[in-house]
Amino acid sequence: MLTLLFLIASLAVLVLGSLAGIHTGNKSVWANTAFASLALLFGARHAYAGINLEWTVMLAFFVTMIIGGRALGTWLRSRREKEFRTPACLLIAAAACAGAVTIQAFYTL
Repeated sequence: MLTLLFLIASLAVLVLGSLAGIHTGNKSVWANTAFASLALLFGARHAYAGINLEWTVMLAFFVTMIIGGRALGTWLRSRREKEFRTPACLLIAAAACAGAVTIQAFYTL
């Protein structure tokens, strides 16, 4: 069950982050999205194998902090420039998906 959640979150982070990258045109958003999606896939592998389950929590938390930090920065910038409001909302949704997986992984341990 946890593996499926990680896979769904990885896909959601990839899609939402890609849409935010399209809206902003910022290459670091693309890089963070790709890294976050791969980290969640690596966490899904650990959850499926049942080895080093603490890595699943750590990776999901790390992804939440990376995407959440980018979302916070984009949201603060959207207060001055209104065209960044949509990417900020997309990144907040991606961070929420990663955060939900983090909480589920923590309680699964």
